[in-house]
Amino acid sequence: MSSDKPRFVFILGMHRSGTSCLTGALAATGLFLGKISKGNMDNPRGNYENRSVQKLNDLILDYNHGGWSKPPDSLVITEEYQKAIKEYLSSFGSESLIGIKDPRIVLLADAWLSSAKSFQLIGSFRHPMAVAMSLQKRDSLPIEQGLQLWIQYNERLLKLHRAYNFPIVEYDLSNYDEYCENIGNLAAEIGLNKNIDGIRRFVISTLQTARPASNEVPDQCRELYSNLKRIRYFKVPTENEWARPVTNVPGDKKFVFICGLHKSGTSILFRSLRQHPMISGFAKTGVPEDEGQLLQSVFPPAKAYGGPGRFGFNPDSYLDERSSIVTEENAKQLFADWSRYWDTSKPVLLEKSPPNVVRTRFLQALFPNSFFVVILRHPVAVAYATQKWRPKDVEFLLRHWLVCHERFEADMI
Repeated sequence: MSSDKPRFVFILGMHRSGTSCLTGALAATGLFLGKISKGNMDNPRGNYENRSVQKLNDLILDYNHGGWSKPPDSLVITEEYQKAIKEYLSSFGSESLIGIKDPRIVLLADAWLSSAKSFQLIGSFRHPMAVAMSLQKRDSLPIEQGLQLWIQYNERLLKLHRAYNFPIVEYDLSNYDEYCENIGNLAAEIGLNKNIDGIRRFVISTLQTARPASNEVPDQCRELYSNLKRIRYFKVPTENEWARPVTNVPGDKKFVFICGLHKSGTSILFRSLRQHPMISGFAKTGVPEDEGQLLQSVFPPAKAYGGPGRFGFNPDSYLDERSSIVTEENAKQLFADWSRYWDTSKPVLLEKSPPNVVRTRFLQALFPNSFFVVILRHPVAVAYATQKWRPKDVEFLLRHWLVCHERFEADMI
């Protein structure tokens, strides 16, 4: 992100990943796009791209022995091409915010951003199988090639995010209301009109046609998809929005949740804390380590997502306040399930489960008066201890440690 007030808004993302929908919705909030396509066979409402930008980017990729479907390993931007980019950017008039969208810019970001100087980036991503299916339908690309392209583009998108820390929207119209609300909030944050009605008129459910038969993520895409899901944009709730009234969950109780990966010391910490006379923690329940995840009926335990050393790679294991299961009824049910094992006469009620480390916001949404105790152990020690228990490559287990703790760190914001 440039330090000055942005003049250009670059919409970034892999082909067939919702960038057209995002750009069209932002146009409804006042983003100026100039001369762009507003209708074609592959996109009934248009791809919202400028044809001269497409041609220029194709020329640059071709010069580097590549193309949109064959990203080059390295890039040479000649003075002629750099000049052409600058001339295009300088061709606009006095418009305050100018949108530019072409998926190829993900591959050519350095050339465009160095010429724009004053800019805002916004990204979009989509389930890898949905992208691969859409590319197969549009371009007759084999599914495996589509998945590989998804990885190449989104690795670059994530690298740009780390450099510029910009919002990335998930293109998933199964939750139409949330998608529209996110775009409206994002538009307001960058100085456009929120205009939810205009966004809704543009974003219609039929826009998203390629849907995978299941939410299963291909193995080669799982870690990258998890990272994108972890950083996806949503408006941080206000203090009032956090405070959800939950009937039959005592407001005079403090709920303390122990968080930490398997083999990180959570069990010994849990057993130590529950000895305190003011604390009630589960004991002699008959389930491994008296973990609360195994004593309730509201959400799936870690084993449903691969178990120790794996669950963090499955995006569905992440739960926060946006989850569909954050309801008053489920809060009551979860409290009822756990109350069978708590002494509810005590002021502090303690629970321990390793997946809590990626579910802190979810637990806080159900139990507003929540506190979290997080225990860390050196990742190498965790990896080797888990490997003895659940054989897996050490490098794989180290990545799992990192993914889970990055998620926890992001949830602390």
